[in-house]
Amino acid sequence: MVTAVLQILVVYISGSVALLADTIHNFGDAATAIPLGFAFILARRKANKRFTYGYGEGLAWGRNYLPDPLQRPGGSL
Repeated sequence: MVTAVLQILVVYISGSVALLADTIHNFGDAATAIPLGFAFILARRKANKRFTYGYGEGLAWGRNYLPDPLQRPGGSL
């Protein structure tokens, strides 16, 4: 995230469209860490009556069922 913020300054100074595209890409990469962090926190919860094996399977659900741009036709959003 720090890299993307610094790149905004360089984009403003240089006017580089390629660097702007890379900055947007870096913000997207950083944004994927938010649901991933939530999944790791949730996976630490102990097993209970409803989830007898714990919440670790939530990580597998997220990995298998959340949309992935590379799996879509054309490989993009």
